[in-house]
Amino acid sequence: MPKRKTTQKDQKLRSEWRDKVYDKCNGQCICCFTKKDIQAHHLYSYRDYPEFRYDVNNGVVLCAKCHHAYHELGHGIGIEEFIRWFRKQR
Repeated sequence: MPKRKTTQKDQKLRSEWRDKVYDKCNGQCICCFTKKDIQAHHLYSYRDYPEFRYDVNNGVVLCAKCHHAYHELGHGIGIEEFIRWFRKQR
């Protein structure tokens, strides 16, 4: 499936969504609680669930390290299970 071009409206909506997710999570990673190098993560895939793209409840904050670790494990586990796994590793 070819990628569709990102519009200015899409960029604005995504930026607003990200800022709301950051606020919801107090601007810190929900796994390790750092405030450095944070990223907004879609719980339901941005690509596969367009109806949830800009729903603040479909987002959490992860730092780059935790975000990478989550994607390395695959999307087969839920975020809650990932958090439990991550905290056991510490």
